[in-house]
Amino acid sequence: MIAAALLLAELGARALGLVPGRVAHPWHLECPSKRHGIDVYPSNPRGAFDLDLRDEATFARLHGLGIPRLELARARTPFAVEQRYNAELCRDREIGARDPAEQRVLVVGDSFTEGQGVRQEATFARRLESLLRDRGRAVEVVNCGRRGYDFPGLFDFFEPRLERYAPDAVLYAMILNDPVQSEVFHAQQAFLDDWILARRRMIRPEEPLDAGPAWYVPRLWLAIEERLEAREVGRATRRWYRDMVGEPNAAGWRQTVELVCRMQARCRERGARFAVALLPLFVGLEGDYPFAGVHETIGRAFTARNLRFHDTLPAFRGRQSASLWVHPFDRHPNEEAHSRIAAELAPLVERLLGEAGP
Repeated sequence: MIAAALLLAELGARALGLVPGRVAHPWHLECPSKRHGIDVYPSNPRGAFDLDLRDEATFARLHGLGIPRLELARARTPFAVEQRYNAELCRDREIGARDPAEQRVLVVGDSFTEGQGVRQEATFARRLESLLRDRGRAVEVVNCGRRGYDFPGLFDFFEPRLERYAPDAVLYAMILNDPVQSEVFHAQQAFLDDWILARRRMIRPEEPLDAGPAWYVPRLWLAIEERLEAREVGRATRRWYRDMVGEPNAAGWRQTVELVCRMQARCRERGARFAVALLPLFVGLEGDYPFAGVHETIGRAFTARNLRFHDTLPAFRGRQSASLWVHPFDRHPNEEAHSRIAAELAPLVERLLGEAGP
C-alpha cells in the first residue's frame, strides 16, 4: 500500500515537473570601452527584449561595436536589450553645457537605476523626465545609475559626475544591498539567493547545459530536497539583509550612512538639493514583504541625520511581485515597475527643484 502510494507520488512528480531544472544565466556583455553593452536572456516571455542575436544583421552590428562572446550568447541566451553609455559611463545621451532655461536632475544608483533588462527609454530616469516636462518643468534628468556599484564605489562614481553635470538636484535611488560590507559579511552572500537574480538555478556561461537528473533518480525526493533547501536559503537571505544594517555589519552600515551624508554635503557645496529614495526588492509585495523592518531601519538612520528620505515601498504594496520582474530569473524592475517608480518620485523631485529655484 505504502509502496503503491509512493509510486503514484513519484509518477505525479515526474508528470508535473516538480523538480525545477537549471537554466542558462542571464548576463551582461560589454565592449572594452564600456560604451556599449547588452543584457542577454534565455527566453523572451514578455516580448520586451527587442534584439534577437540569431538575426544576422543584429549580430553583425553588435560584433562591430566590439561586444564580446556573442556566439555563446546567441546559442544559449539569444534575446537581448542594448545599452549605450556616454563618456561619463552613464546610460544616457551625451550631456552638454547647462541650458540656463532648464533645470537638471542627476540620478545615481546601481542596476535598478541603470535599468538592467529594460530599454533606455523605459528607465525611470527617462519616465521621470517625461512626467516633469508634462507638468511644465523645463528639466533634463541624467541617468548615472551603474550596475554592480555599492558603497564605497557608489560615492566614488557620484562625486566626479556631480562636478561634471552641476545639477540642481540629486536623487540617490538606494537598494537594500548597497551598504558597505565587511569581507566576512560579503562572503556569506555566496551561499544565498539575493532575490534579485535566481542564482541557485543558473548555469554560468562557461558551464555545460544541464541535462537534468538521470532517469533513475527519484523526482519526489529531489522535489522535497529542493523545497527544504529553498526554505533554508530564504531564511538565511532574510537574515543577511537584516544583518547588513544591524550589528553583524555595524561598521559597514555606519560608513554607509556617513558616505550618504557626504553626498548631501557635496551637493550643498554646489547649491544642489539632495534626497534618498529607497526602492524595494520585488519579492513578497503581495503579502508579507520580508524586508519591511530593514526599510524602517534605513529610514530612521537617514532622517536622524537630517537627510531627506522617501520610501517607495508603499507604492508597490499589494502588487504581484512577478508582474514587475524583467524575467522569471531576473527580478530587476521591468518597464511597469520603472513607470511606477517615476510616478512615485516625481512629486519629490518637483519639491527639490522648487527649493533649488529657477
